[in-house]
Parts: sequence; structure tokens; C-alpha cells
Amino acid sequence: KSYDYFRKAAWSSAYVSSAMTYATMLDIRKLEYDKAVQHLATAITYHKDNAVANALMIYASYLQGDKKASERQYLSVEANDKLNHLARYFGVLTGKVSARDFMEKIRTDKNQVCLDLIETLLVADLQKEAVSLIEMLQTHEPLIFSLSAIYADIKGGSPNDSATEGIAFPSRRIEMNSLSHWAKQGSRKAQLLWGCALYAKGHYEKAVALWEGLSSTDYRAARNLAVAYYSRSGSVYVGILTLLTDTLTDCAFALVVRNKIRNKILKYFMSACIIMIKKYLSFYSILTQRTDAAEARSIPVKLRFALL
Repeated sequence: KSYDYFRKAAWSSAYVSSAMTYATMLDIRKLEYDKAVQHLATAITYHKDNAVANALMIYASYLQGDKKASERQYLSVEANDKLNHLARYFGVLTGKVSARDFMEKIRTDKNQVCLDLIETLLVADLQKEAVSLIEMLQTHEPLIFSLSAIYADIKGGSPNDSATEGIAFPSRRIEMNSLSHWAKQGSRKAQLLWGCALYAKGHYEKAVALWEGLSSTDYRAARNLAVAYYSRSGSVYVGILTLLTDTLTDCAFALVVRNKIRNKILKYFMSACIIMIKKYLSFYSILTQRTDAAEARSIPVKLRFALL
């Protein structure tokens, strides 16, 4: 049905190139490489700078068995679009580029670039090619959590909980699907990132529900809650108090655990914390008098306990 709709979309000249590109990916899923090459030729005719179509033509021609056409297409793309990393990766798969050269010429964040490429590969159901790219990346730098989760979805096993979140919040469909799956399996890091993805898409209540379950042990979830309370629920005071309380708690915890200060300094620091919390107590009593009962009850239990 998707295939039919993509072909119908091509009735409008403005959508021919993009529609034929997606139809090509479905052709590749069905191993119909002749049709894939035909659709790509149409896509490129209507939009010669279609980066995905130009890259796919390299690999579709190769899979079709026309290695000379694949090489001509690669040389053409390489000459005209040196930042087309999808084309360069197909160059690796077809023996035209070394894996080392491919990775070294990615000047931006390698995990993010590979996520972009993997999203296209998986639409075409090129799972082996996606796995190969992930494993190639692993030889150069650690996988971020989203990519680790996607790798676990394809290969089996579990995501690496020690992986970092990366430089950007998850936004791609493949990330959201994978994080949703692992969040339901109980992965706390997946829950944190899934909450970020939901918040970005406007699902604020679902994001808050995830972060509230994490805020007692994860300062990032507490920070996110403060932002959500402040900017989305109208609970300005609750947001400020949540952020300040968790900041004080985290600072004290970090100083104790990391053992980077002397006991005397720690004593003075904790005294300062107590003074500040007492000031918050006064502010809290005013807050509960000025807000209605529903908003007062919305103040997290953790926050009330920390203040009192």
C-alpha cells in the first residue's frame, strides 16, 4: 500500500523525485533491483541534486550486477558532492573506499552522521549494511546510547548502559522506536532519552511521568522536570524549587563521594545549604498559602521531603 501511494504522489511533478526515492527503498526491500534503478533514474531526472537518490544509485546498480555503472555513479557523486556520506559508505561496500578513509573524512560527530545513514539503510531493509556501519564506527569511537540500542535491536542483546547520550537529543524515528522499546523494558537511560524525545514532540505529560520516576537518582531527569514544571505546567515556583533543591543535593553528594574537599570545608558548605533550605522553607510556606490545593499537591513528594 505504501508503494502505491508513493507512486500516486509522483503524479505531482513537485514530488516525483522524493516519491521515487522512497519507492526505490521499497524496491530494494523486495530485492527488485531493476525497478530500483529505473525509479532512481526518474528521481535524479526530476532533481539532479537529490543526494539520497544519487547515493542509492551506486548501490542499486551494484546489487543489480552492473558494477561499471556503479563505479561511474560513484565517481560522479564523489566529484560533485564530497559531503555525501551515504554515497561514500556505498563506496566502502562496493570496494571503492577504505573503511579508515571513510571514517577519517567525517569531520562532524561520527555517531550522528552514522545515525543519519542508518535511518536510510533501515528504510531499505539493508540490515547487514547497517550492522557493518555500526561495527565500523565502534573501531573508531564508542557508540552513543541510541545507536547502542539500535544495534541491540538488530543483533540481539541489550544496549550498553554505560554509553553516553551523545551531543544531541534523539529525534530520528529509528531512535524513538528503539528508545521506546528499551524504556518499556526498564532501561533507565532509555527512559530519560525517550522522555526528551517525547517532550520535543509535544507530549509533555508523558515526558514528565518518565522523568518523575528517575528524578530521585538522576540529576538530569530532575533538571528536565524543573524545566517542564516551569515552562509547561504553569507551576513556576515548583520548577524553581525543584531545580534549586536538586542542585544543592547534587553538589553536596558530589563533594562527599568524590572526596575532593576537606571535612572542615564540607561542614561549612553543608551549613550554607541548611541556611538556604531554611530560606526556602519560608518561601515554601508563602507558596502553599498563595496557591490552590491542587497546585500544592502537585509539588513532588521528594521536593517536600527535601525542604522539610
